Amino acid sequence: MWNPPPEALKALPEDRDWSGPSDQYGDPKTLYEMVRKSVDMWGADTVQCTYIPGEGLERVPITRGQFHDNIQALAAGMRAAGVKEDDRVLQIVDTSPQFAMIFYAANMLGAAASAVYTNMKMKETIHCYNLATPSILFVASGDILANFSAAKGDAAWPAAGAVLLDNEMPDEIPEGLKVQTWMDFIQSGRAAEPVNDPCMDPHKLASLIFTSGTSGFPKAVMLSNWNVLHNVLAIQGRAPLWPGRRTACFLPFAHSLAQAGDMSAMIYFGVEVHYVSDLLNLVNEVGEIRPHIMLCVPRVLNRFHSRILAGIEEGSGIKKKLAKSALATAKKRTLAAPTEMVAVPPKGLKDKILTKLAITKIRERLGGELDLMISGGAPLDPEIALFINCLGITVLEGYGLSETAPLVSLNGWQDDYASMSGTVGRVIPGVEVLIDQDAWDDPDSEDGEILVRGPNVMLGYWNNTEETNEVIMDDGHRTFRTGDLGRLIDGFVKITGRVKEQFKLQNGKYVAPSPLEEQLKLSPLIEQASVDGRGKVGTYVIIQPNENAMMAALASEGMQTSANFEDTCAMENVNSWMLQKLSDEVMTPQNWKGYEKPRTIIIDHREWTTEDVLTPKMSVKRRVLEERFADRIAQIP
Repeated sequence: MWNPPPEALKALPEDRDWSGPSDQYGDPKTLYEMVRKSVDMWGADTVQCTYIPGEGLERVPITRGQFHDNIQALAAGMRAAGVKEDDRVLQIVDTSPQFAMIFYAANMLGAAASAVYTNMKMKETIHCYNLATPSILFVASGDILANFSAAKGDAAWPAAGAVLLDNEMPDEIPEGLKVQTWMDFIQSGRAAEPVNDPCMDPHKLASLIFTSGTSGFPKAVMLSNWNVLHNVLAIQGRAPLWPGRRTACFLPFAHSLAQAGDMSAMIYFGVEVHYVSDLLNLVNEVGEIRPHIMLCVPRVLNRFHSRILAGIEEGSGIKKKLAKSALATAKKRTLAAPTEMVAVPPKGLKDKILTKLAITKIRERLGGELDLMISGGAPLDPEIALFINCLGITVLEGYGLSETAPLVSLNGWQDDYASMSGTVGRVIPGVEVLIDQDAWDDPDSEDGEILVRGPNVMLGYWNNTEETNEVIMDDGHRTFRTGDLGRLIDGFVKITGRVKEQFKLQNGKYVAPSPLEEQLKLSPLIEQASVDGRGKVGTYVIIQPNENAMMAALASEGMQTSANFEDTCAMENVNSWMLQKLSDEVMTPQNWKGYEKPRTIIIDHREWTTEDVLTPKMSVKRRVLEERFADRIAQIP
């Protein structure tokens, strides 16, 4: 499927010793050493990444040598400021080259790197700060620092102070805090004594990853160097990642998927990392970057799917006919192929002509060279995966958690590219998955809780022995209870829900809401959905609609509405119409059992954001919706 060049790193034996780095295979011992080795392997003058430093500015390249030099300067500056081995370094910074440099500089010193999203609720940011007790703080801007200062209360400032990445000193500096700009800090590091003795302990704490906090305040996942390096080395040579390839990077580095993927594996394998500066302008920037690979989440693919279909419908008659014919032909060809989730080249003259006239035009919106998307973080609907395949792009779904650094399984990594649609692949080398059916008491189900063993399992939760003991089994193997429900099918892992999210109806039937919610979000009328029904006769669903799509559909069908969107969402006839529409379009018998189909719908006129209903990973905080609609939920039988 892919033809690697001679310089591409080769796959390591599946049956090797994965308990730690091996001199036999030249494994890096730490994440910092991984970066240093990448400079040696691919050359100091080669481009490692590009980014746009500010609005209206041109994209700037950074070579591997420059990236490494900045890491060394940052590490020297941190140590001169008083940061020591085993300290914590906290960032409130968006995905950027600077984020990665700070991370690796902390790792060079043997300090633990930690980070929070810039759009996280301030009370959660303060919680993470108090949990990490950092020695130094890196902040994206003076405005964020001011907001943080106003909210932090009596918590002490870090002894080494704060560094502002936007290079603008604030008008007012918080009392008791030393503040420097990024450029000043880099220069002070260049003038300081260099760090000639980098930490080389593979099992030392490398990072704290804060969980999404769907059920309360975030916990801090402790990942060692080897936890993450195992993920990187396990997929070495098993995916088309090598020099000359490009990736468009936009996932948050505060999350483990992006840290292990775009921030680590891509660097080590020689892939050029091109940072997207504006998520609202994602398609245009990707068109300029012309990536070959993209790490993504289903929400991005769902929106991509919706936008393409909407664009086809808006096209002229001949263009619409050509696009639909090309996609139908590609779908037939893809479904007939022996391997699922893998793009299949056009066959025959008609197929090739249709592809050139229609599908190639669609692909050009993403630069024209994209051939692989790796999806994680949430379930990917098989229909979406099939649609992406029809565009000539292989899309491989994987599975993991912050607690597993994150990768557990992935489709397509084996020599025969074995993949199974609707699953998250086979476990990667060095990892073992078990299914504990005792954790799930539905006698009609083959499902059980997914347990993971391997060198990717976290060290535990920072300063939280009680919750660590709840998920790490004392069985001599450090087995991790994922909390996910699933099953094994011919070695492929299939996720069916979350143990804690499952609920039982009054008739004794169990419902797993997550797959149903993903189905609902396939409708162009829906932005977000939450299915529930605990202790009820039947299920109900709360949705955040796509306002424009919903109002247009209501108008086209002559439905009575109000001039006020909130009032429209509350109208009984609109609720009945929406429920019937979803039942006809997405609640198909193949994916919904009769008792799973909701009897009641609640339409929320408000947008669900990370300020209220959504976590930074875009998971729904069900407890927030329960509180918001407590009165209406109480009336549901």
